[in-house]
Amino acid sequence: MARPTKPIELKELEGNPGRRRLPKKLGFAEASNRTPTELSGIAAEWYKATSAELRKLGILKAVDIPELILVARAYANAYEASLMLKKGCVINKDGEAVANPFEVIFRQNTRLYHDLAGNFGLNPSDRARIAANISTDNESDRGEMTLKDLIG
Repeated sequence: MARPTKPIELKELEGNPGRRRLPKKLGFAEASNRTPTELSGIAAEWYKATSAELRKLGILKAVDIPELILVARAYANAYEASLMLKKGCVINKDGEAVANPFEVIFRQNTRLYHDLAGNFGLNPSDRARIAANISTDNESDRGEMTLKDLIG
């Protein structure tokens, strides 16, 4: 299965290591600062903080809002399931311990969060790769400038 296409903004942040010409940016409208009304509680808090960071990087556009809402909901569902898991195991009517249904909810939502968050570069491995590529490109630029200064 092919890897999904990265946004041009993320490619620029990574430094375009392949040196291929990047396509023109699509003219999508900037995302508003408003938190969607369908989010509340922990989902709204997560959305507000994350969207502000993505806006600073210039990555978040208006067309990205529905997917970011899904990421916020997955985060909130996983968080709430983890709170329920702290309460302990579930006992059936025979007095036997059974698998906690919140464990399934937690696993499904953390998997969904991980998959969707990767689309925005929110996973630690994505950030590390971006940071490594930026520092490598800056070092090579300094080296090229020094070489040009020596030659010319």
